[in-house]
Amino acid sequence: MKIEKSMLVPVFNFLAGASLVGPASRARTKLVNDVNEQIEILQNDQKDLVQSNSGHIDDAGNINFSEAEFKIEYEKQREELFKEKVLFNEKTEGYFERLRVGLDKYTEKLSGQDAVAYDYLLDKLEE
Repeated sequence: MKIEKSMLVPVFNFLAGASLVGPASRARTKLVNDVNEQIEILQNDQKDLVQSNSGHIDDAGNINFSEAEFKIEYEKQREELFKEKVLFNEKTEGYFERLRVGLDKYTEKLSGQDAVAYDYLLDKLEE
């Protein structure tokens, strides 16, 4: 399954808060752990992009650049980074299918980012 890097955080947030039971819950936990690992890698990649473009991250998490062209180049590279897709493989055979079945039966009301993440993730699991 491939997930675009821009969707890692919304998918993580949705899955972490979803009320699933049994096999779907176990499958969700495995995927949450894998997605979290990729989020950490993405954060490190973003920090590297800031530094490679002469930027600085202050204590509040704000990014500052010494010149406007460095910021423009950073934003371009960041956009490319977020379009990349992460490949997730099943570590336990059938767990993507168990998660898909659990999400198909999911009855909680969803809105906003959770609804978007649910739809996106279900599409990816059905591919």
